[in-house]
Amino acid sequence: MQPIKFKVEEEEKYVKEKYKFAQEIKDQCELDLSKAKPQLKKAEDSLDKIDLNDLIIIKQMITPPEMVKLVFSAVCVLLEE
Repeated sequence: MQPIKFKVEEEEKYVKEKYKFAQEIKDQCELDLSKAKPQLKKAEDSLDKIDLNDLIIIKQMITPPEMVKLVFSAVCVLLEE
């Protein structure tokens, strides 16, 4: 019985180490997410302010600024177009 008990204790130790490592990753992800959520909210609020006239103005630009191109490229990626 001792060899089985020893093996179980070793496996328990291994699992606890892996759990601790996974918990650290989870905690870091939650921290990163908590930092990103306010930025996401700000971006969503900004999108809500865009109206049809804004889109018409941008469409009429022969050479839009690089930032406008970048934003619309990102929107196309998000919309999978």
